[in-house]
Amino acid sequence: GNTDGGANNDASGESNTDLMDALRESGWRFPDEGQELVVLETDELCGHRIPYGDYTAPEGSTGEHTGMRGDNDPSLAGEFYLGAVVHEDNDTALGLGSDGIAMDQAGLTVHGPYACTNEATLAAGDVVGFDWRAEAAPTGDVYHVFAYLLDTATGETGMLVDAGEDPAPLPGEADDAAASDDAPDDWNRAEAAVSKDGSYRVVFLSGSFDSTGNQLAGAALTIDNLTVTPATSGEETEESGDAATDDKGNEESEPESSEADSAEGEADTDDGSTTDASATASDTGDAGDTDTSSGSVSVTGVSAVPAFTESDGTADSTDTLSDGLVAYYPFNGNANDESGNGNDGTVNGATLAEDRFGNANSAYSFDGTSDYIDVTLNELKTSAWTISVWAKTDAFNNGAPFYLLTTTPPNDADGFWWHFWSNGTVYYRTEDSINGERAINDVSVPIQTGVWQHHVITATEDTIQHYLNGEEAFTWNTEFQPDNLDANDLILRIGAGYNSGYLFDGTVDDIRAYDWVLTESEVQTLYNEGTNTSPTLTLLEPDGTDDTADTSYTITWTDEDPDSSATIALYYDTDNTGADGTLIVEGLSEDDETDAHVWDTSEIPAGDYYVYGVISDGANDPVTAYSPGALTIRHQHFTPIWTGNPYNRMNLWVTSAVLDEADLSVGDEIGVFDGDLCVGAGIVEETISQQDYLVIATSQDSGDGNGFTEGNEITLKVWDTSAG
Repeated sequence: GNTDGGANNDASGESNTDLMDALRESGWRFPDEGQELVVLETDELCGHRIPYGDYTAPEGSTGEHTGMRGDNDPSLAGEFYLGAVVHEDNDTALGLGSDGIAMDQAGLTVHGPYACTNEATLAAGDVVGFDWRAEAAPTGDVYHVFAYLLDTATGETGMLVDAGEDPAPLPGEADDAAASDDAPDDWNRAEAAVSKDGSYRVVFLSGSFDSTGNQLAGAALTIDNLTVTPATSGEETEESGDAATDDKGNEESEPESSEADSAEGEADTDDGSTTDASATASDTGDAGDTDTSSGSVSVTGVSAVPAFTESDGTADSTDTLSDGLVAYYPFNGNANDESGNGNDGTVNGATLAEDRFGNANSAYSFDGTSDYIDVTLNELKTSAWTISVWAKTDAFNNGAPFYLLTTTPPNDADGFWWHFWSNGTVYYRTEDSINGERAINDVSVPIQTGVWQHHVITATEDTIQHYLNGEEAFTWNTEFQPDNLDANDLILRIGAGYNSGYLFDGTVDDIRAYDWVLTESEVQTLYNEGTNTSPTLTLLEPDGTDDTADTSYTITWTDEDPDSSATIALYYDTDNTGADGTLIVEGLSEDDETDAHVWDTSEIPAGDYYVYGVISDGANDPVTAYSPGALTIRHQHFTPIWTGNPYNRMNLWVTSAVLDEADLSVGDEIGVFDGDLCVGAGIVEETISQQDYLVIATSQDSGDGNGFTEGNEITLKVWDTSAG
């Protein structure tokens, strides 16, 4: 497999390197070198089943070619490439292709290579679009290319492109796509409106065809100007999307809508696993020609917030940070790999200990004398990797929490080394079979003793980065080729270095190893997982003491969130259990020191209600708190003419629970009328007894006064609150 673009580079040879490095840095995922081609039985890409995953090889196939295959497979002929393509006017785009593909076994359908974009959080109505063109390779007589929008949370897909000339078509294959008016000459423009909020990737595949020994196949798919237009503005805005993605290389094809020809995003599948919920393809004829001169291949106008919510210490395939996870050691009583990849560790002397949360037997302690744990981890012999670890250093012993070493003699070991010196500095070293040993001495990094700290090391062919507690501590630009280490097994050694002079004295927990580079935001997500303090919330009012309201009521509370900007939502409920009430308001900032909200109760039915709040910091489980007492909402029906308090003018008591045969109950309202004018009103606040009286007291003076008119008849009216 060829991922450097080969002859497709421009004269300077920089287009491919610049483009591919930029895409990888922003979170795009590509197959590893030699893994551009897959056969049909492979059923996942970017952590989810690809559409038509139940489409099996024709009858008579032995299925022996299941999984990833490179061009060094003797049963496989042809070449594959993935990289920058320089087309007309020296524009640069992303090219995926194959040429002269044939297999020694008839009836096998192959797919690849592929490219999986960075993950972006999109809102309903956002429009995803890109320019594309495709053709058969020079020696190929059949080809098939497609692209689809992937909802990374649900695995749902929506077609974007499905085009080709394949005598053995996949289900749902479309005809060749004609050029679109919304793209430059000889290019097509595919666009789709997202129908619901979520996290998405665009997946491109080139080459999906019946590849046999009797015919050659090949395809060339070129992608340029990938954009997202926010639904709210209708304009494209530049912003990088750098959340987590996948590079496992597992894939099959999904036929997608041809060009921008209203395929409506209906990814009909044999097994029903794909739906039209995630995308609707449409031809937007008013967009005008798209300029490809910038050569950019990026996602624009999107949020870069990752969707990682793991909290139980196990790898979950729906979490973005489980993509590309080749090993995970939570040390829950053992050194087993919880990623599902079977890379279990061998314990040599290390003992189980408390983790950073105080849980017994949930971490490993190393005595700094002879303890270590070994893991064979050849999956990290790749062009990039990340290792994350929590460690508490008890004493400086020149060792570090882990080393990555090949099994050559100690002083010649390929890999990555680092040492914690007693003066608090860190010494970094690398060695590979191409570049030999390189070292950076005594970098000032605040390593502390007796304190849990989070370390993340990322490595590419030219950069080593060290993150400490979620922040970048050191970046080293060095020539290091992790995929060119010597031929021996690669060992992740926890608690010890390549010889007895480098042993770690302390405790280690939660080690994760990835076969790609985490972004800074993903590193921060890992650091915040389980370390963020839960917010607190206490409702003060209503407390059930003389709490009544008609048109408004002020709810008060206290809150605390020392390490996040939490938000608060308020609800009302008929009881104080279950948290199943009705929303009052949401999005209140915990940082607002007012700690109060004026609730408009004018449209709330009369009755008794508790209030509860839910505070959430996005890192911990939301916290719910109910008010100490209930609020009584009563809506005044009669409106006296007095601008002041009508009770200054009269006193109301009742001698009977019945007025003109109308039952009086708590909450009912009595209006006092002088002719047509309401001169007073009262609400029955407790059960009426025979000892209660109704008295209308006026001024001692005769004549008009206090709102009454001399000679007018005083009328009493009762409003039955329960009946409305």
